[in-house]
Amino acid sequence: MQPAEPEFEMPSRPTSLASLVLLALTLLAPLGAAGVIVVDAEGGGDFVDLQAAIDAASDGDLLLLKGSSTLSYGPFVIDGKSLALHGDDNGSVARVPSGVIRNLSAEQSVALRQVFLFQLSLDDDTLPTLLITDCAGQVSVENCAVFGRTENGLEVEDNLPEPGVRISNSPRVAFTRVTVRGGQGGVGRNTTMQTGAAGIEMLSGTLSLASCTVDGGVGTSPVGGPSTPDDFSPAGDGGPGLLVQEGTVWLLGGTLRGGRGGSGFSYPGFCQPGGDGDVGLRMNAASALLWSRDAAITGGAGGAGGGNQLGIACAPDGQPSAAQDILAGTVAPLSAPMRTYVAPSPLREGVAGTHTFTGEPGDLILLFLSLSPGFTPLVGREGVFHAGFPTLKHTGFLFGTIPANGTREFNLTMPELGPGIDGLLVYLQSALGPLGSLSLSGWSLQLGLDSSF
Repeated sequence: MQPAEPEFEMPSRPTSLASLVLLALTLLAPLGAAGVIVVDAEGGGDFVDLQAAIDAASDGDLLLLKGSSTLSYGPFVIDGKSLALHGDDNGSVARVPSGVIRNLSAEQSVALRQVFLFQLSLDDDTLPTLLITDCAGQVSVENCAVFGRTENGLEVEDNLPEPGVRISNSPRVAFTRVTVRGGQGGVGRNTTMQTGAAGIEMLSGTLSLASCTVDGGVGTSPVGGPSTPDDFSPAGDGGPGLLVQEGTVWLLGGTLRGGRGGSGFSYPGFCQPGGDGDVGLRMNAASALLWSRDAAITGGAGGAGGGNQLGIACAPDGQPSAAQDILAGTVAPLSAPMRTYVAPSPLREGVAGTHTFTGEPGDLILLFLSLSPGFTPLVGREGVFHAGFPTLKHTGFLFGTIPANGTREFNLTMPELGPGIDGLLVYLQSALGPLGSLSLSGWSLQLGLDSSF
């Protein structure tokens, strides 16, 4: 049974965005003030090592990760601790090989924004790039990239590619504007045929995907020249974009794409066909449920067939895939076009940023904000409500309407946070649409920082 769905009452008049933020700071900042720890791989912060910073942090701390053009952090594990990891907007990307988030209680939460997670080693990739497991509390991921291992010409023997993300026993996981790629089959001579891994593997729990792009991994593409044709491995098939074994997924805009089949190889006297593509969506359990709103689901292309020494194709391409494969479970369509909202983050005192709303011309704009995340599925509002307690105002704040070009922007300069407040993390979400039929947009995090950081 779905929870009772609130009626969004309309405010009597539009609200100034600047006055809203000032009100939020006045009422909520003393409650939400958190310690800020600067992590810099190049040595300019409180810590160089990310895991050391996580271990030293207190519950509720904010970790500001400086990007680097040459260095990456080590992998991390967050075990039973509320933290936010936020990449800084300093012109470089905060790169992290892999991450594990586990054992959050219902009162705890973890947030990631502006972090690039990737698979570091082809020799030790027995875990997905991001593993979220046994988390009763919420995990929120925004504007990140999560990539499984990629083709790079290195030989891989026995270890199979892993998904970009694996989720198990975690009922409150929310992604918005995240790009995910499944691990790709090994590339090299004498490699075992490997199917690309899923972009996201959902084992159990509930996941909200808002305006995300999820790609399955590419299959094995053999290269090189063995001593005999028998030494060749065939090209591998692609992997699924989203694999739902059990649980519930809210697919809100964005794209699911199946992985491409690997390319076949040729050798004097014989040729290999390309691998087959895979589906954008696969569901395997009768209990699995996917709510789908304005999303694109496409199958992967077949890999190119091998060619002979003259470059003339001598083997067929692999087969392209259908868009989805619903072996069991239910896909429930939602009808409203997807709307989006993005808050600028991080934003330091005295620095301006732009809040961006997109929707249909004439849509009313309501904005909600809170110091904590929420996860309330609302079928009637065609999404998941992510503003937790305390919310400033359950009716939301009215900011006028979407103009004819479909985009409305509000500029804001972050005011003073107040004495003793180094950082403040706010969860925001908008509801847009015609009067009487507002639907939820994606959500966004905003990290306000003291000007000293």
